[in-house]
Amino acid sequence: MGLDIQIPGCDGFHVARAFRTSPSLAVVPIIAHTSLAEREIIERGKAAGIDAYCRKGNSPRSLLRLIAHLTPPRRHLPAT
Repeated sequence: MGLDIQIPGCDGFHVARAFRTSPSLAVVPIIAHTSLAEREIIERGKAAGIDAYCRKGNSPRSLLRLIAHLTPPRRHLPAT
């Protein structure tokens, strides 16, 4: 899941913590998409359960590489 840290009304840390408390969503990788790069943001993200960061302004390839790294390869089901 891609997550913006600066969401109006609530922040991405709150959303990440809520995901991590849900049994069905706890294993979903979370990538923060943010223009913020401060060490405090990264530490708060780790504590909230965010798995990785992608800086806004980076190429889409950066985000795609993170997604590929964080998600397991899809298994093809046998034909029936």
